[in-house]
Amino acid sequence: MNTFYYFEGRIFETEEKAMNFAKNYNCKKLDKIQTEKGWEEFEAEFDKVKEEGNSDLDAIEWAR
Repeated sequence: MNTFYYFEGRIFETEEKAMNFAKNYNCKKLDKIQTEKGWEEFEAEFDKVKEEGNSDLDAIEWAR
C-alpha cells in the first residue's frame, strides 16, 4: 500500500514534499491518499482525470 499526500490542489509523493510546499500556509492539514498504485501511475491518472474537468476529489477517487 502506498501513501501519497494532497494539499491545496496538488498531490505529493512524500509527506516531506507536501510539508515543504505548505510551510508558508497557516493551515497545514494534509490529506492522505492510500492506493495500491505506484506514484507515476497514480499521478498520470490523476492528471488525466483533472484535464477532463473533474474536481480534485473525483480525480483522486478515479486515480486510486
